[in-house]
Amino acid sequence: MKIQKIEVVNFKNLDSHTLVPAGQHVYVLGGNGRGKSSFIDAVFGVLTGADLPSKLVRDGQKNGYVALDLGEYKVEATFTAKTEKLNLRLTSADGVSHAAPRTLLDKLVGTVQFDIAAFLAKTPRKQADYLQQLVGLDFGPLNAQYSAAFDERTFANRWVKELEAQYPCEAPEALEPIDTAELSQQFRDLAQMQQEHARVSTDLRESGLHQQRCENELIQLEAHYRSEKDRLLAAINESVQQVEHHQQWLAANVLPDASALSDELTAAQQHNNKVEARRHELAGYRALADGRRKQADLNTALARIEAEKAALLAATPLPVPGMSIAEEGHLLLDGLPFAGNQINTARQLIAGLQICRHLHKQVPIARLDGSLLDKNSRAEVLAWADAQGLQLFVELVDQEGGALRLDVVEAGISLEN
Repeated sequence: MKIQKIEVVNFKNLDSHTLVPAGQHVYVLGGNGRGKSSFIDAVFGVLTGADLPSKLVRDGQKNGYVALDLGEYKVEATFTAKTEKLNLRLTSADGVSHAAPRTLLDKLVGTVQFDIAAFLAKTPRKQADYLQQLVGLDFGPLNAQYSAAFDERTFANRWVKELEAQYPCEAPEALEPIDTAELSQQFRDLAQMQQEHARVSTDLRESGLHQQRCENELIQLEAHYRSEKDRLLAAINESVQQVEHHQQWLAANVLPDASALSDELTAAQQHNNKVEARRHELAGYRALADGRRKQADLNTALARIEAEKAALLAATPLPVPGMSIAEEGHLLLDGLPFAGNQINTARQLIAGLQICRHLHKQVPIARLDGSLLDKNSRAEVLAWADAQGLQLFVELVDQEGGALRLDVVEAGISLEN
């Protein structure tokens, strides 16, 4: 189904124009501001209801009219300066008027407002994103997984880098601690024995003094206090026994060398401090190993996500033969980046038209700025559209600034202008 007749009256800056295309395509020639875009906007705006201006009626006029003959259907759109709203009427070839013209047009036309120039002007990644959405590829969940894994790997990389700065060499061997409990008990026993020695030595001095006092008292009182002699002798004997007992105890309990035991305990504590430091050091190396394992796991996860995306892309053909999406997220065409310095303009425009064709339903039409191409490139694009049954609305600039002219090619006007 293609457009067989176009009537435009008082649309934007246009007065009245009627065109019955003589060939496959529609050619619109004129100087800047002469209504080329307005004529094409009238056709595409009525078919889709999209991108219509807020002011539809030509200045000074009360109403306007656009009619499109599709062969099987006739589309009529009226609008007034008072409301500036499009009123549609859709009639089949047998004269039946449809109650929901916009709904039926959407089913017949599909999406014909694809802007090839705007698509070519997008960044490579946005071009790829658009095509993925167009063919129904939703990388949202995978991209979310990838983003989360990438952020986690960034943190792991930073963590590993910090640990590597702290632990640049291989991990040393672990050290065994020395049990200081027994040494500490020996040290406490020694301190208690020292106290006991001091006490017994004090008692020894007191016993000796007591003995001396008793002997002196005995000498002084011997003559006068004979009755006390036995008592004093008993006391002396008791003191003698105590002295002998204390001397024997001291002889049996010789104090060990305290400095040697103190040195041994100090050495053990120093060793155990090294053991604790080594434990912390080894914990750092274990953390470093954990971080490196985490890095490897995250790299594997990122690779898996990329592989899943690649598998989805491989299983979902794009609307342009030979087009693919690189791992970096930009478009490739026949293995080359889809960019002006790699792909010529004609081939880029054909790719854009292939996307248009994918969006079309029963009315395959597209608009094309013919001034972007030289004669040979334009012929290449038109030949491709002919082969695909695609009806192009080709906009051409008249360098002389002439008035709007339609279907100029069939009228014999050169496209060189």
